[in-house]
Amino acid sequence: MEKYTLPRGRGGWQESEKELLFSLVEDAAKNGTPLRNVFDDVAAKTGRKPNSIRNYYYISMKQGDAPSCVCPKAAPFRPFEEEELHELISYVLIGRLKGKSVRACVLELGEGDRTKTLRYQNKYRSIIKNRPEYVDSVKKELTQSGYDFPETFTPVRKKRQSSDRIFIESETLKKAYEKGKEDFLSALTELLLNIKEETDGI
Repeated sequence: MEKYTLPRGRGGWQESEKELLFSLVEDAAKNGTPLRNVFDDVAAKTGRKPNSIRNYYYISMKQGDAPSCVCPKAAPFRPFEEEELHELISYVLIGRLKGKSVRACVLELGEGDRTKTLRYQNKYRSIIKNRPEYVDSVKKELTQSGYDFPETFTPVRKKRQSSDRIFIESETLKKAYEKGKEDFLSALTELLLNIKEETDGI
């Protein structure tokens, strides 16, 4: 891929770089493309690091320096409150106890909204990986409330077969197909990526 030859002094952003970034952000918002793809694309074209681009983007959004055309479409970062986090972990653990996948649980919590669903999914995976003691504490609370977790219980499903996952997500794909080709392809791509992530580990 050909890189843009953009001069920059002391790391400052040039107007051409800003236009490129926010133009791609606007396109991503219309097409449902993850922002990380935008940051990677801009990095490849400008030589800047994806993390640097991401930081600049969110700082611009916070300071109101971003074009108005992208501001309404960009969901600002919202940290999880303790009550919301507890509800998330409890909901998914109960769902897992009933045989549901993590993806199915967070999809229910997100009420079908892609942004909410990914937010819940990413947070759950982060907590499972980095704060297992918190998950155990919530599990103990649920046990005291009458939920019976067998010894074989796991907070995530591992090594799921693609065919099984596609069956679970069939309703999501069906709804996306009814909306149109782009929505269907986007939902299918997201599903396949999630299958890969879960079969690779958490």
